Amino acid sequence: MLSFYADVRNPAEPRRYAQTRALATLASLAVNVFTIRHDERLTRSRPDDWSP
Repeated sequence: MLSFYADVRNPAEPRRYAQTRALATLASLAVNVFTIRHDERLTRSRPDDWSP
């Protein structure tokens, strides 16, 4: 989304934009890893005959 915004409107401070984009990338990676780990734990704790 940030890249799309930068294509539509040039950032006033390119360096700060790059830092924000890097932080957003790291945050999304952390959320993805946490979500995958959490889902794996839930999957392991369910009985085999469990259905959603």
